[in-house]
Amino acid sequence: MADIAADGELSEIIIVCEDDLQGVDVDTAYAAAARVKAYIPLPGDEVQVLFNNVSGTADDVAVGDKVIVDDDTGKFNVTTGTPEDEPFIALEAITDPTADTLFLVRRL
Repeated sequence: MADIAADGELSEIIIVCEDDLQGVDVDTAYAAAARVKAYIPLPGDEVQVLFNNVSGTADDVAVGDKVIVDDDTGKFNVTTGTPEDEPFIALEAITDPTADTLFLVRRL
């Protein structure tokens, strides 16, 4: 993902994908300095992204919630504050997650 300075900052979004040729599935992290397979989502594209579960908070996601990129982790959060860009909308709900969770979103 592009280097951003704040949650929801307007920036190009690049999603790192699984890569069967390297044995990297959706639950496996790439090794440091490895080449990655990436995708730039276009408006209307539906993709699964990693929801950032913040320990000790109520992290529920409802269908239709706007979603932003967290600048610290590169994971996705429900919109908070007044971001420059809300590039995704949640297409499925998450209730009381206990860990980071994949969920379906659409690029706006």
